[in-house]
Amino acid sequence: MKLFSRAVSAVLATVMVFSGLTITSVFAADTISCGGWFESAYATWNDSNPKGASVAYKLAGSADYTNVDSELIRAYGNTARVDIPGLKGNTDYNLKITSSDGNVIEKTVKTDAFRRDGFAHFNYTDGVGAYNDDGTLKSNAIVLYVTDENKDTVSVTSKDGTTVTGIGNILNSVGAQGASKGTYNTNNYILRKLSMDGTPLDVRFIGKVTSPEGLTEYDSVNNGGTEGDNGHMARMRDASNVTIEGIGYDATIDGWGLHYMCSSAYSQYGYGFEARNLNFQNYPEDALGMEGIQTGSQITAPVRRCWIHRNSFEAGYCANPAESDKKEGDGSCDFKRGEYYTMEYCTYRNCHKTNLVGSSDSSMQFHLTMANNHYIDCQARGPLARQADVHMYNNYYEGQTDYAVNPRANAFIFAEYNVFNRVKNACQVKSGGVCKSYNNFFISCSGNQQQTEVANKSDTVSSSSTYANFDTNPSLSYIPNGNYKLLTDSKEIMADVKAYAGAMKENPVRAEEVNASIIDSDYLPTAPVTVPYEKAYNKTTITSTGKQTVDNIVINPTKVAPDSITIKDLGLVFTLDKTADVTMEGMQATAVPILYSEGGKEYINTSGTAVLPAGTYVIQSSIFDPGKKVYKEAKVVSLKFAVHDSSKDTTTSESTTETTTTANVVSSGTYNIGTANTGANDCIEKEANVANIDYALSDIAENSGTLKNSDDSAISFTVDGKTKFIPAFTGDNLTITNVSNGTSVEVVAGGSVELEKGTYSVTSKGTSNISSLTFDVSSVTTETTTETTTQTTTTTTTETTTETTTAFPIVTVDLTQEAGVNPVGTTPNGKAEVIYQEASDDYLLNDTSSNCAATWTNSFEPISSGKVVVRGYAIPMKVSGKWAFVQIKGLDENGNVVDIADLASDSQKAKNIALRTGGSKYISSSNGIVANHKYEYEFIIDLDNQTVQLTVDGTVLNGTISAKSVNAVYNVTATKDTDRNLVVSKPVVGVPDNGETTTETTTTTTTEATTEATTVSSDYVAMGSYEWNSTALGGTAKTGTYNNMTYSLRKVDSSYVQLRSENTIKFKVAQDCTLTATFSNNGLFINGTALTSDKAYSLKADTEYTLTGDSGNTNLTKLVFATNSTETTTETTTKATTTTETTTETTTVSVQVWTPDNKTNILGSAVSGLSTSKASGRTSAFVDSIFGDGETATGAINGQNYVLLNDENIIPTATGKLKLYVIANSNGAVTNGTITTGDTAVYSGAFAARNGDTAVKAITINVEAGKTYKVSSQVMLFRAELTPTGSTETSTETTTTTTTETSTETTTMGVLKVMVNNPASSKISTVEVTVKRNGKAVSGVTALNIGSATEIAGVNEDDVITFTFAKEQAKQITNWDSNLKSVFRDKTYTLTYTVGKTVATPTMDYYDSMPAAVSLGQSTTTAAGYIRLWSVQGSD
Repeated sequence: MKLFSRAVSAVLATVMVFSGLTITSVFAADTISCGGWFESAYATWNDSNPKGASVAYKLAGSADYTNVDSELIRAYGNTARVDIPGLKGNTDYNLKITSSDGNVIEKTVKTDAFRRDGFAHFNYTDGVGAYNDDGTLKSNAIVLYVTDENKDTVSVTSKDGTTVTGIGNILNSVGAQGASKGTYNTNNYILRKLSMDGTPLDVRFIGKVTSPEGLTEYDSVNNGGTEGDNGHMARMRDASNVTIEGIGYDATIDGWGLHYMCSSAYSQYGYGFEARNLNFQNYPEDALGMEGIQTGSQITAPVRRCWIHRNSFEAGYCANPAESDKKEGDGSCDFKRGEYYTMEYCTYRNCHKTNLVGSSDSSMQFHLTMANNHYIDCQARGPLARQADVHMYNNYYEGQTDYAVNPRANAFIFAEYNVFNRVKNACQVKSGGVCKSYNNFFISCSGNQQQTEVANKSDTVSSSSTYANFDTNPSLSYIPNGNYKLLTDSKEIMADVKAYAGAMKENPVRAEEVNASIIDSDYLPTAPVTVPYEKAYNKTTITSTGKQTVDNIVINPTKVAPDSITIKDLGLVFTLDKTADVTMEGMQATAVPILYSEGGKEYINTSGTAVLPAGTYVIQSSIFDPGKKVYKEAKVVSLKFAVHDSSKDTTTSESTTETTTTANVVSSGTYNIGTANTGANDCIEKEANVANIDYALSDIAENSGTLKNSDDSAISFTVDGKTKFIPAFTGDNLTITNVSNGTSVEVVAGGSVELEKGTYSVTSKGTSNISSLTFDVSSVTTETTTETTTQTTTTTTTETTTETTTAFPIVTVDLTQEAGVNPVGTTPNGKAEVIYQEASDDYLLNDTSSNCAATWTNSFEPISSGKVVVRGYAIPMKVSGKWAFVQIKGLDENGNVVDIADLASDSQKAKNIALRTGGSKYISSSNGIVANHKYEYEFIIDLDNQTVQLTVDGTVLNGTISAKSVNAVYNVTATKDTDRNLVVSKPVVGVPDNGETTTETTTTTTTEATTEATTVSSDYVAMGSYEWNSTALGGTAKTGTYNNMTYSLRKVDSSYVQLRSENTIKFKVAQDCTLTATFSNNGLFINGTALTSDKAYSLKADTEYTLTGDSGNTNLTKLVFATNSTETTTETTTKATTTTETTTETTTVSVQVWTPDNKTNILGSAVSGLSTSKASGRTSAFVDSIFGDGETATGAINGQNYVLLNDENIIPTATGKLKLYVIANSNGAVTNGTITTGDTAVYSGAFAARNGDTAVKAITINVEAGKTYKVSSQVMLFRAELTPTGSTETSTETTTTTTTETSTETTTMGVLKVMVNNPASSKISTVEVTVKRNGKAVSGVTALNIGSATEIAGVNEDDVITFTFAKEQAKQITNWDSNLKSVFRDKTYTLTYTVGKTVATPTMDYYDSMPAAVSLGQSTTTAAGYIRLWSVQGSD
């Protein structure tokens, strides 16, 4: 034997500390290396013929040696190496190496012990795999040595004599004859037979082993494969106590992978699987996977007691993947449908889909430990966990590019003392997952950190997860008792993982030998900072960029500016040789600076002071982009070091850190972007800081600035409290990132986001053009204004009888429950079931099938009149569009089952929560559906008026319905989706309790003068009139804040704004007042209540209000807020009077309405069955009763729906009065017709013509239930109202007394403002007029101003105001159209208004329309025809 060239005459005793344990090696002169590893030993020596050498070992102090298997001695050129597995841990062994030339080398080593403190070993002492818990091989275990040379010839024999040859055939059980659906291998169920024999199997891989024969085939069912998979898997089903391990440092599974599985027929097997010390690379499908069998919600054949440790995983590879997302293989190491699993000390490098826990939202697995693993530049799944309880600790993540920890679908993760360095989305919680986080470390991370932080390890987290708080229950885990090794220092964690994670290194190292600093060695200062020390960093003090040393501080600026330097990574590095008080002042750019220890502990974020112990520290950017491999920019202004006064410390065990954040904050308002802007706070340059907003744009145009994902462009700002942020932009979505903690949210065009206090960066997902930024700072302390008003209040003693009807509580109905599938009768190809969850007292609709949906129906006796109330909650477990997951069912007029009203998501991009009616019509909110969110809902279905109101999470949505009765609440998942599960409560269904309470109240008040000091916060809308158009809003942005009203609109026009049901205007008022809205085209609702245009609605102080539009477009032009305190005059007289006191009790039955849209059955099936048409080419008008209280035509019929009656029979459903809104389908002025019953005409006379007639009257007839009434032919029916007999029942009790009393009459006065709009350039300024109030001339008003207001004082609500214009008036208006001149020349015209009431429209040539009513506090502007006469405003 050739002796090692470095001759040593004496024996050297070397003591090695290895993983906290002492290893003693007695080196001979001719050895290269020797040592103990985990329950094994290794040695290398020079040998020209390694196969001719032998090695023996024995326990130190014992007499007998044991020879190692020859396969364990391998040649590496002229170097020999032996690795000896199966040794006891923490034990001294003597090694005796006899070289091929007969030289003997003796050594003593001490092994280390594997940790067995995770779930795989929890309450289990039988040894996982082929080894005992002390590290020795089980006595009856079979050992197979596999190399690339013998992989297809190695064999194993069971006790019954069955022999199988080839490791692929041995391990791939699903490829056996009878198991494989295609061609099969020669497995012959050998693993199951070894399980039956009770024989453990230890497969020891030596060197690189490529894909053997007998594995599953590519995209095929051959050998137990699956179409769509890349194959090359050994699927080990029904094995028990199997260890797959690598020998030495280079054992590699190259190009294939392993599954450990269990079957239902042999569920007693499938346990005790260990994989250790292996390198996995180029796997086309999975590297390692474990999976059991689940039936329904039970794991019927789990894989269990699986221990994966000390393995290294590189990225997989498949040149032509069967599925497009498997080019880098599928899972690196996945666990599905099993229990008691530990994965520890594994390294994952550049892996894509790293660790999947649970194959779907319904896949269940229990009790998982993931500890001390090292993730390096991986993409995702670290892990992605569903339906599992997972303990994660001491893992180290570096450069994760997509996300790391991702619990969802009922998974509960307890993560403690993990280190996340330069990770994107370190913790991304989705769809019902929870991550309880305790003392984790985050270094320059970006994206989501959605973990739930706890102050104490024993704190519990409120969660509906089945596995919630397993970590605090000693019967469920080892955690409460502390039976596991836990490191708590970030630098120690990184060192431990770097030293010991992954497969064995050729030359193992100790943790203390590893550089675990986050600071590169060439950036380390050569001397400590001299304390005290202070320096400002700017272009004056630092004149150049790049790495340099200034006053023993290594700095690395990328930019220098007058007020700061810009840094990225390793911006400033310094060393302290003693404790110091360090103050940093920083600024945000696209990120903020953070001061870390070299172990990654955060001390100061942006700005603040901290007490730092001796050590080395770095200041660098808070955000690293793993995809681009770059740090974001941050700014440092100054550093200050002061001598620490330890006498003031309250504790000596650790330093005290006080961190304060200072930054210039952005103020509430709108900030425009673009070179054409001229405002002082507008951005007109690509790079600028304007109004405390930092702009770094890719480009800038006249009216917008551009952000691109391809560069570092961003907009940054700081808010000092809860703020609504509304960016106006087009193009790709924006990402809003909190640069302090890395959390982010995506905003779509037209959207907004609520921000908490902090610093934010705005970037684009692609290319975005931004025109303005709006900030509504709603929770920051703001200035208040005080308004002082003096008022006189006069009241009188009154006796009031008040009847109060309470709509709630409700009288509930009995429900019958039934689970089913849709389509009915389908046999599910997966699960479609309803599971009662006792812990949360609700129901899980569990659906894994792709051919049907799971359904749950709660039916009840049909309710056919009045209101029906349905309440409950629903938790959709997936974001999906057009999903009606709560449906209210009933019958239509023909007895068909119909979908009446639903809680649903719509088909928009944001998948907004919506009210769906009729199975297809969506009334949407502005809130997108959120997975795992509990939606509290209440339906109020009004069968009499055919309306529905849905309140969901406080948002009110209104719609119309078409139903005869309601009889069921129906929940459903989805037919094709296999993961659209749903949790619902049992609904509460009832009708309003109609119990009435009568309260008699006597109120006595006095006349007094009071002074009110009213403090109005800037959060409130001030009293006044507000126009709603693009001029008032300062542009066409659809979202923003206007006079403390926050709006999200569908459209902004030059004369109005437009809303639909999903759009909102939100505000609150500081005092009781009235709101008058001017709108047209469709309805407007306030907190769900319909408003009438130009009619006052009472508002309460300190109440939040939301205006919404209708399902169609609602055009809003003005909102007027008016105080309830008005000028008051009092007249008091004393007189003797005879008082008659009358008490009247009235009960009103609702009028039943028929329209072509709802087609209720009140007219009989013949009429309801007629087809609906839309009027066109018509000049007639509707009778106003369709819209208001009178019966005068006010609205053109064009575009309105009707049915055409041709001698049709009307059969009323009740006796009473029937009012028909009809117009003859003819071109004449008037057409005569009849309505008859039998031979009796109940109506004979004129029907208004469809063209020309503008004074249409509704026809009212008395009808009897069930009787037939025939209407003449060619009659257009637009609406019908049936008032049943007995609708109003009145009883009167009269008492007459004579008294002498003082009566006080109070009249509330206002000012009526009137303006004549000038239709052309008039040469005069007034129009002569006579004005009367209630028949009496108004003194002082003889003309109306043209173009400005004329005030008429002393006006009260209900006053009748008339305006009479003199003849020949037009002669004074010489520029008016000649046709208009004749209007005034020939006639005297009188226009009449009743303030606050609907009035007759005046008859006037060239007049299109006038405002129907004007109220105090309201403003109405009508631009009509040529004249454009009136703008009338009531004012206090």
